[in-house]
Amino acid sequence: MIKNRDSETAKVLKSIPSWILRWGILIMAIIVSVVIISSIELVHFQYKFSTNAHIESEYLTFSKNNEIDIEEIEYILIGGSKPIKINNLNIITNKKNIIIKISPDYLDMLENKSIVKVDIYQKKSLLEIIIGNIN
Repeated sequence: MIKNRDSETAKVLKSIPSWILRWGILIMAIIVSVVIISSIELVHFQYKFSTNAHIESEYLTFSKNNEIDIEEIEYILIGGSKPIKINNLNIITNKKNIIIKISPDYLDMLENKSIVKVDIYQKKSLLEIIIGNIN
């Protein structure tokens, strides 16, 4: 039932001027590249960063570095505790440190340790993971 239509396709392509085909291919290549680049920027992953923090009275202090972006933090784990959403914390930053005020409930769980491991989960786009921080 299906006939070979190669000759009909060739006739149609020959009837279209070559400059139109070249421009069409160029425009399609540009559209595909824009879609690929924008999808790389839009795809986000959860990125885990571990660091040690010092406990001073009710405050948890750890040094700020280039990998931690406060706006992108979703939640943190303090000393293996359950995840704490970043909206529930009082965060203070300065040039060198990130200081988090934690509730007394979590202080009791840490059993009077002076240094504790903190896991920070933040959103990172695929582009930031591949290339690094653009800023």
